[in-house]
Amino acid sequence: MKRLFYIPLLAIMVAMLMSCEMESSHGGKLDGYWHLERIDTLHAASADYGQKKVFWAIQGHLIQMTDRNYQYSSLISRYERQGDSLILERPYYNERDKGDPEVEELIRLQFYGLGSWSPRFRIENLSSERMTLSDGNVILQFRKL
Repeated sequence: MKRLFYIPLLAIMVAMLMSCEMESSHGGKLDGYWHLERIDTLHAASADYGQKKVFWAIQGHLIQMTDRNYQYSSLISRYERQGDSLILERPYYNERDKGDPEVEELIRLQFYGLGSWSPRFRIENLSSERMTLSDGNVILQFRKL
């Protein structure tokens, strides 16, 4: 009698496990919470962000850029990694209650080191502690927390 109870229960559990698809991040060392410490530009003065609370949170296929001094709006962007390239899609404001509107002014991106709507960065350095990104105009230096 007990077998009649366990067989359907086991079948249901197996079906539930087989129907689930685990999505895991394949970002490796790229995934994490990064403090933007410096922006070096070829055409203007460099900016030391060491004392600023500017962070990039990277996981899955998303990057969230946040100013913890709350002077600039947080942004969110999808990204794709291709070899040593990091390609960002057009960013959106991270404002859930407003439907995450698209950023429409390019100047809003510059605070986070972005110079175009869909920047393509070369990953110059990536370790468990440091990351350096370059797009030919700017070099972004990060420390992982």
